[in-house]
Amino acid sequence: MAGSKFATEYNFNVGGHMAAGRQGHKVDRIVIHHNANTNDVVPGVWQSRASSAHYQVTPTAVRQCVDENNTAWHAGNWAMNLRSIGIEHLNSTGAPSWQVAPETIERSAHLVADICQRYGIPCDRGHIIKHSEVPRSTACPGGLDIDKLVNRARELMGQPADTSAPVPTPAPAPAPAQKSDGGYLSFDYRGNVRNEPTTKSGVFATYDAGAWVKFDGYVHGESVNGSDKWLRSSRSKKYVHESVTGGVYGLPDLGTVNLSAPASNTPQTGSNGLVAQNGTYKAYFNMKIRTAPSLSAQSIDTFDKGASHSYDGYVDNEGIRWISFIGDTTNKRVYVARRKLDNSEIWGECY
Repeated sequence: MAGSKFATEYNFNVGGHMAAGRQGHKVDRIVIHHNANTNDVVPGVWQSRASSAHYQVTPTAVRQCVDENNTAWHAGNWAMNLRSIGIEHLNSTGAPSWQVAPETIERSAHLVADICQRYGIPCDRGHIIKHSEVPRSTACPGGLDIDKLVNRARELMGQPADTSAPVPTPAPAPAPAQKSDGGYLSFDYRGNVRNEPTTKSGVFATYDAGAWVKFDGYVHGESVNGSDKWLRSSRSKKYVHESVTGGVYGLPDLGTVNLSAPASNTPQTGSNGLVAQNGTYKAYFNMKIRTAPSLSAQSIDTFDKGASHSYDGYVDNEGIRWISFIGDTTNKRVYVARRKLDNSEIWGECY
């Protein structure tokens, strides 16, 4: 097993959400993340969520969760996953600042310095990067001061402060080998393939992270997180948003699709206050199924940890986002808490 001498705890139960080996790639990057959570739920959250990182750092511990010889699913970009070690950090405050405690930074600096020394990685901002600097849209690692972290690691290594220019965005992963009829891409995260290029369309299939699918190109559909590019499956002619694969990687532009339903970013709200959204919900914990979107509403059943269910909308109430669906046994609309609106607590994922 490969790991740091600064690891104080070990918990490798990430639900299989990692890949053995590194496909011959050398580790030359460290990617810095934050939990977006003030509760230490790592690696428990990864047992039911298709992601992982090599380390979780808190004010009191450095917990190793994936062997450094193996590939963790942390960067949202398969090429970067293969070449990097991912370090998660527990937040000391919630949204919007998402701060990280000084004690956590100190522990992380020792870890970073050790990794750099063992792998011969230059301890600078060109090689120790934020998750947001990987070619994929994300706000991670929140309010973590990465320059302070890097300079503390350099101090521990007996090096002067890093005064280099701001880090350039790392080069995108190389385009997949492809013929004129398209190419194969892997899913960085578990994701839905939809009938049309919009989140309001029905789910045709769901693939786990690491799945390889052949695409013949991409189309322009609903804009999600600033991108309207949707990859089209060569076989089924169904669609998955490029965020799931980390990009379109040189596949051909197939034009704009005229959607059969509105595909704007403005939610379509019904008379019952339900915002229409089709997807799948997976619980991180045992969650109560309620008759109304309220903590005081009657609980009629329990959603087991790791269980998943399709849903057709959500409601925001009591500072909580509730996903909703028609109950399997009651044939009536029910609600399950997904997260607090300030993201200080997250109880499940939607995809």
